[in-house]
Amino acid sequence: MQTAQPSHRNAKPEENSALHVVIPRRIHVIMSLSFDPRANPGDVRAFKNMLLESTNILHAIDASGAYDFIIEAVLPDMSAYRSFLKPLEEPLAKLAARHEESFICQRFVRQHNEDTAVWVPTANGWQRLDCLLIDKITAEGDYMRLHSQGSSWLLHTTLCSLEQRLDPNRFFRVHRSAIVRLGFVDFLIHEGRRWIVQLHDGTSEQVSRAHVAAMMKALQCRSTTPERALPTP
Repeated sequence: MQTAQPSHRNAKPEENSALHVVIPRRIHVIMSLSFDPRANPGDVRAFKNMLLESTNILHAIDASGAYDFIIEAVLPDMSAYRSFLKPLEEPLAKLAARHEESFICQRFVRQHNEDTAVWVPTANGWQRLDCLLIDKITAEGDYMRLHSQGSSWLLHTTLCSLEQRLDPNRFFRVHRSAIVRLGFVDFLIHEGRRWIVQLHDGTSEQVSRAHVAAMMKALQCRSTTPERALPTP
């Protein structure tokens, strides 16, 4: 008697999807927490809520097994990472039986080839906006403003969420509140102690000091004229 084999058709990825390697330009750290079973549940809940309210948290999950709670935090540099950890030391010592941190070196992300757009609100509904047409994204409180070809739209989302959907070879986060398309940059200017990108629409954005070197490298990788090398910061 033959035993029927389970069908794996539903598990097969669609042919129009592929794994993409994404190397983060900023520090991405995974923090895995196992709470002490003797800890006060209210204190644990308050601690988790404190983490979830942080703008540095990209993802968070409740889990079962070796760990109870896992978060992914995004920081611009090691100094910011240490500052992020400092207020966590006391509650971790009080509530966690074990915690570990791991730094992400690269991701393998499955993306659908046609999934290269975001939907933006219009007066009559929603409009599909191809990500390659986005010129820049700027934060306005709890909203993000997407700029494209002279128009702009407000979305109630996070900059980290939008950044994950953009091609890291085409877009760059110049500081905590702005992302620009590299092809939209006309000049990288050094003014006193500040670095500024002058954009094609005449606007400009300041580049965080921690991101200047990476910005230069990203622009150099796109350059087709090697004789116009960028200065060293």
